[in-house]
This record gives sequence, C-alpha cells and structure tokens, in this order.
Amino acid sequence: QTVRYDEIPPEFRAESTDRRQELIECVANTDERLGELFLEEKIPTVTDLKQAIRRATLSMSFTPVLVGSALKNKGVQPLLDAVLEYLPDPSEVQNYALLNQENSSEKSKILLGSVRDDSLPFLGLAFKLEAGRFGQLTYVRIYQGMLKKSDNIYNTRTGKKVRVQRLVRMHADMMEDVEEGYAGDICALFGIDCASGDTFTSQSNTDLSMESIHVPDPVISVAMKPSNKNDFDKFSKGINRFTREDPTFRVHFDSESKETIVSGMGELHLEIYAQRMEREYGCPCTMGKPKVAFRESIVAAVP
Repeated sequence: QTVRYDEIPPEFRAESTDRRQELIECVANTDERLGELFLEEKIPTVTDLKQAIRRATLSMSFTPVLVGSALKNKGVQPLLDAVLEYLPDPSEVQNYALLNQENSSEKSKILLGSVRDDSLPFLGLAFKLEAGRFGQLTYVRIYQGMLKKSDNIYNTRTGKKVRVQRLVRMHADMMEDVEEGYAGDICALFGIDCASGDTFTSQSNTDLSMESIHVPDPVISVAMKPSNKNDFDKFSKGINRFTREDPTFRVHFDSESKETIVSGMGELHLEIYAQRMEREYGCPCTMGKPKVAFRESIVAAVP
C-alpha cells in the first residue's frame, strides 16, 4: 500500500506544533544531547530528534508509542519504519544461553557472540511453528554462528539430529530460498519435527538452551464447538494444530459443563481462529460465553 505524505491541514497545525514541543521536552528529559539543545533554546532537526529517541529507547528510559490499526491496515508502515530507526540491531543486544548442568539445579548463563560469520558454533531458537503446503514450517531465530542449507543440527531437548533440507527467508506470505543465515537473521526450515521453544545447535554434546520466550497469560475465554456434530474430528485436528503453532492460544475441556474452552489475547484473536477453522478445515464453529456450573449447599436442617 502506498503511503502519502502531505501538509498538515490548517486546523491541526497549532495542535501539531504543541504536540511536537511536548515530545521534544519529554525526550530532552531522558537524553543529555537533546537536553543541551533544549536548554540552549535551539530547535532540533528531525535527525537530531530521531537520534535522541533512539538513544533514549536503547537505554530503556523512553518508550515510543505509535497509533494504528492492523485490521484496517492503518499506521503499519510508520511502525515498521520506527522499528528500523529506534530499536537495536542484533549486534547491540547481549544475548545469553543457559548452560544445563546435570549435577546442578542452578543454570549459568553464557554470553553469545553476534558476529555474522561461521567462527562460532550455530545456536538458534525455534519460536514459531506453522503448518504450510509443504509440511511444518519452523521459524528459527539465529543467535550465534551460521546456518547453511544441508547442515546437520541437533535439538537440545530431544537430542535428535536433523538435516536442513530447505532454508528460506520469509517476506509476509512470500518465501525466498537462501543458502545460509547468520546471527541476527530469522529463517524458516521445512520438515523439522520440533516444538515451539526448542533450541538447535551444530554440536551434539552442547548442553546449551535458549531462554523461553515470555508468553503472557490469556485475557479472554470463550466456549467453542463445531456447528455440525459430525465435524468433531476436524475440530480436534484444527485445535491441536493451532495450540502447537501459537503458545498464546490455550484450550481445555471443562468436564462439568462439557464444553471446550479456548483462551487468547483478545476477541479478534479468537475470532481469527474460528474463521481459520472454517476456511482451512471446513468446520464452522459456534462461539459463546462459557457456562457456569452452579452448586447448591445445605445450610440448615429442615424440621
């Protein structure tokens, strides 16, 4: 989608000036360089302001907030630009792996190298699974070393050796075949049997593992069931696949109300899975509020 930049409408110019001055004051309170310009009553350039926001963001003393709507595709491009301009690149972040020792309950941390070459052993984290046309697609974030096509890598949780048959780089719903990936890259592998959160290394005797990605608790729960009673098999397959792909999508069966309760990060999150269930499995679903199991208690004897 093309983003068009134009002059600020006259009725919003005064407010825009006030908001910009407020932004400069807030950033000047957390960044010394911009603070000096502010005290000298100099007007910072756009470059000065962006560099100050980046420094303050990296020091975790300032948090940029952008507005938009993913559903209506509004504000997505400025958000992506802000990611490039304000967030750290992989070489500016210290990543640690956990050293798992058999005779000790404590886990020590090992600092990983971010150089983009093969001088250090490969270490990567499988953080997302997706069932595609060619089988399971595993997204891997490379934290150290280099991963090449046809390499043999080891799952530190299961100890199994797997071969990288195909290595791709994802661009939204498009994929590009690549020969290798380096530290800081996100690649996708085909035909790898693993779970979300598994660590892969290039050495079989490595007792290293990456810290699990923080998964927030669900904020909403609804009851979900197939509209057609004959679609329970399709419903079960879809639920199993979705919970494997997305750790924020959780499912449990309420034995008292005999309902399947799905939990997620919002109404839209759960509605998307209901739409995918119908689109990908041909299983229309009905969603509603979970039933409450009422109980009666004896409070007094009846004469």
